Amino acid sequence: MEDYVDPEFYGLDGEGSCNVNYDSYDLNDDIYDDDTDQKLQERRYNFINSLKLKAEPSEGLSNGDNVTVTFEYDKKDAKKAKIKVKNTELTFTAENLDVPEDVDPFEGLEVTFDGISPKAKLQINKENCHEYVRSACNFTTDTKENLKNGDKIVLHVDYSESSAKNNLVRITQTDKEYTVSGLPEYLTDTKNVDLSPLEQEIEDKISSEIASSLSKGRFFGSGSFGGTSFNANADFTFKGLKADKRCLLTLKEDHKKNGINFLYTFYSLVVSDGTADTPLYFTVYVSNIYKDADGTLNWDKDSLRLDASKNNDLETKHVLAAKTDYNITEQDITKLNVKGLGAD
Repeated sequence: MEDYVDPEFYGLDGEGSCNVNYDSYDLNDDIYDDDTDQKLQERRYNFINSLKLKAEPSEGLSNGDNVTVTFEYDKKDAKKAKIKVKNTELTFTAENLDVPEDVDPFEGLEVTFDGISPKAKLQINKENCHEYVRSACNFTTDTKENLKNGDKIVLHVDYSESSAKNNLVRITQTDKEYTVSGLPEYLTDTKNVDLSPLEQEIEDKISSEIASSLSKGRFFGSGSFGGTSFNANADFTFKGLKADKRCLLTLKEDHKKNGINFLYTFYSLVVSDGTADTPLYFTVYVSNIYKDADGTLNWDKDSLRLDASKNNDLETKHVLAAKTDYNITEQDITKLNVKGLGAD
């Protein structure tokens, strides 16, 4: 039967396929005999057309692999057709399969995480990847934004398998995991954090405001503060300055606000204009505080603000009003220094 079988090998080396057919016309011609009665001839013709071929293996072939081709037929039908079938199991060697170039799509891929944890973004650059990857592959992932240190993301490669085969390219992997690390981090707690650079800026802000108020007779820029008028010619004194409370506000997950975090420190003191003592309250706050990978503390320098009130309502105004969008945690103030700020 080997004279009538013509195996076809196609595809890529390592992924090849085998398609086998037999030449029924030649076989029929070879067994045709004019002297054979019509009925027998019909049985032979039907038998030939009922032959089936099975190739094993037929997929995942490499050049040089052996493929066994087996003829399957009904022995009773062969006997009726007076045909003796020989060499029903044949062996062929896979050949002429195209040898592709193995391409790792992640080789040369630049994956970076920009921004500050937990609000960093994924950046992908294919510039140094294989030419086929640059032109025909796309990288996708479920998470591209709001990334934090420790997050794991999986990049997936989308491409056309038929296109890759046509270009004699075999993509060696389609998924790769990356871990977010080394990013600056927004502050979520002040414990074990050296706040001294920020503390100094807050102290400088308070000292400046108090000095300005004393020299101009206007407490924090106001001659009439909280309903109490101060005489510009009076001998102002500030005393009893103390830190009452500190709160850290951190933006809740999936909430969108410009401030990722806020640190509020609430103070109280007494102002005297020579005739009466008036308790006053103020808060100094700053936003977007973060630590670099080396532990250096940073914050939005333009966000440092001071707000004051005659009534003890600043926590309600600034902190409690923000609880829908922010998590609020009270911080330790036992080590806060208020000495030497002009209101001892």
